[in-house]
Amino acid sequence: MDEIIFRGSQKLENLQIQLSLAAQQSRVIFQAYSERGAVLANQAWNSPKMAQIQDSAKELLLWILQLADRSKDAVLRVGDPRKFLDRFITLLRNEMYRQRLIFGCIGFILGGVVGYSVANFMQKPTIFLSHMQAAVCTSYNGIDCATLIDDVPVPHIEESDDILVQIKASSVCFADVDICRGYGRRLRRLLSRYNHSSKTEFPIILGRSCSGIVLEIGQNVTKFDIGDEVYLSAPYWAQGTVSEFCVAKEFRVGHKPKRIGFEGAAGLPYVGSLALNAINMAGITKENVEGKRILVCGACTPIGCVLIQYYSILGGSEISTTSNVKAAPVAKALGADDVIIVQNQPVSKLDLEETSEPKLLKKELELRDQFDVIFVTKNVDLSRLELKKYCKPNGQIISTLSDGLFIDTLGFFLGGFFWSYVRVKCLFQNILGLPHSNFGEPEMNSSQLDILTDLVDNMQLQSVVDKVFHPHDIEQALEHVESMNSIGSSIITFR
Repeated sequence: MDEIIFRGSQKLENLQIQLSLAAQQSRVIFQAYSERGAVLANQAWNSPKMAQIQDSAKELLLWILQLADRSKDAVLRVGDPRKFLDRFITLLRNEMYRQRLIFGCIGFILGGVVGYSVANFMQKPTIFLSHMQAAVCTSYNGIDCATLIDDVPVPHIEESDDILVQIKASSVCFADVDICRGYGRRLRRLLSRYNHSSKTEFPIILGRSCSGIVLEIGQNVTKFDIGDEVYLSAPYWAQGTVSEFCVAKEFRVGHKPKRIGFEGAAGLPYVGSLALNAINMAGITKENVEGKRILVCGACTPIGCVLIQYYSILGGSEISTTSNVKAAPVAKALGADDVIIVQNQPVSKLDLEETSEPKLLKKELELRDQFDVIFVTKNVDLSRLELKKYCKPNGQIISTLSDGLFIDTLGFFLGGFFWSYVRVKCLFQNILGLPHSNFGEPEMNSSQLDILTDLVDNMQLQSVVDKVFHPHDIEQALEHVESMNSIGSSIITFR
């Protein structure tokens, strides 16, 4: 063992000696080449050829400086504003040059106008697909007729104030359930002939509000640009929003709140506009809200959720609501002070008369002071006359329900008069360049959506989303909207 260690140490010592000698030789060689390189560089720098190159470089630099000075003098001489103006006036005094200048200006203006017009005429709408998926109802036989189809023509921009939106999420509400049962069918049938995308009454695209991304805009659209995230609402008589694409007028579109996603934003435009309209109809403002008492029938309907919050934002504090047991904590969290629990389903048939919702609600209301305003966002099976008993002498009852329309019950004779009225109104709107609107629907426009956007971004208003469905589950989504367990908005997502 000692011999092995001894031989190993000898080899290491020999290796160290060899490495040391190699390093010394490398240093000597590098030093020799460095000195040789310095001598060659010095000889080259002091050679006659290098002197010629230096002289040439100096001459070139001097020529460039002289050229710059001459160019500067020429620019100052030619570009003198006074001399230029004198020459221009001299040309204008010459009648021939003056005529040429006038005709040249006219030609330039006309050419620009014609070119711009041709470019706009030749521009084609950006349509990526010819057909799209959409959740529709195919008849007025109830929510059983709701289905998903994939051969609906993709809408495209037809007028200068149109906006094409790629939909990311849409919402369904009570209005869609009523549409499946024929709500607004007469007006929808008359207005379908003015729909550029579809001239037939069926299929009807469901959904009253949505959120998405702007794909294309009309020439006169000023508030939005391609790529903007937006949300919008559609009136009951128009084609809906549960589809991959939709076209809307600029005045019905708003910028999506930045603090929430597409699903949360999709549930706000339609129901939020209805809630703001209800508050405005009641005449409630920040100045007069103090001391008022309100009752919201249906605290956790999509409209009720927004209405309670907006009334609280205005400064209201005495808010009573009706709710089932499951939704009561949500109503409290949204700002309700007094939650009236109503039993939706009696335990037994013997207790049906005593535990029905109208009976329980009457008993609870008799124990409370009268209200300034009663908002009906959910059917409570009480007539307006019955609810009036629980209002103050000057109290109001405001319903956001899509009750049956009078025009849907018109016979042949009166229906003919209504048909003529709609035709004349649409004719005048087309002549004046106005969108088809004001057919009895609540006010829904971008100014209201801007209010909702500001409230959400300032963390004053919450979007309450109950469930998110896929488009092929449209029938289940409508059944959930009708159920007693629904709290807030039901969303259809296309992502």
